[in-house]
Amino acid sequence: GLWHAWVKTKHGKDTPDFWNLRGRTGRVRYVKTLFLRESSDKDSSVGFVVEQEQVAYKGQDKKEIIVLKEQFGIRVEYVNGENRVEYRIKQTNVSSESLILPAYRYGGGLAYRAPHHWDRTNSDYLTSEGLDRTNSHATRASWVAMWGPTVKGLATLTVMIHPENRDFPQRLRTWPPSSHNGAIFFNVVPTQETAWEIKPGEQITESYLLTVSDGKPDKDKIEKSWKKWAGDGLRQLESLKKSP
Repeated sequence: GLWHAWVKTKHGKDTPDFWNLRGRTGRVRYVKTLFLRESSDKDSSVGFVVEQEQVAYKGQDKKEIIVLKEQFGIRVEYVNGENRVEYRIKQTNVSSESLILPAYRYGGGLAYRAPHHWDRTNSDYLTSEGLDRTNSHATRASWVAMWGPTVKGLATLTVMIHPENRDFPQRLRTWPPSSHNGAIFFNVVPTQETAWEIKPGEQITESYLLTVSDGKPDKDKIEKSWKKWAGDGLRQLESLKKSP
């Protein structure tokens, strides 16, 4: 599955966890559908935009406070033999206090858990830096491919990270071969190395492109696709690097 939610946070005197529900300190809640995209003769893509809330339950009486209002958008199309999923998150702090996101090993960004039968014997990761399940955790990447078996043969899911995302190239949470028999779990973590403060009224965005293709990952092809998708954001980043 795919999801996104903040884990380790501080909001006033409270520490809501919007990812793990067991502690009953926070959650992500669907509010309404803002837009539905249906395919047409001119555009075969489909998608939606929904409004969601990241809600904190504060104090001993667990008072409900909406901390983040979110617009979450998905656009899906089939292009050149692969399924492409545009995944965009826009969050605004609508509370009266800053939401502090301390540096932590996982949370936020985008998370993916592969099919249960993908393990260390039949699957792996490949990052833009050429790393795999043995050495990719807590490294940075512009994209990550994960592959494993399906009923129709090997398949690859690639997550591309937009260069305008916070702290790009973003850091990764991956599981080593010793965890859960080498199951594939993946998380792009914008706060793995440095904390982030989202002030009242402040808006943040995170953008990703997911592709699903047959076979094992082709590093050169993925790199070319990522550069094409990243477009203007990548060019702006390169110009900043060259500035005196």
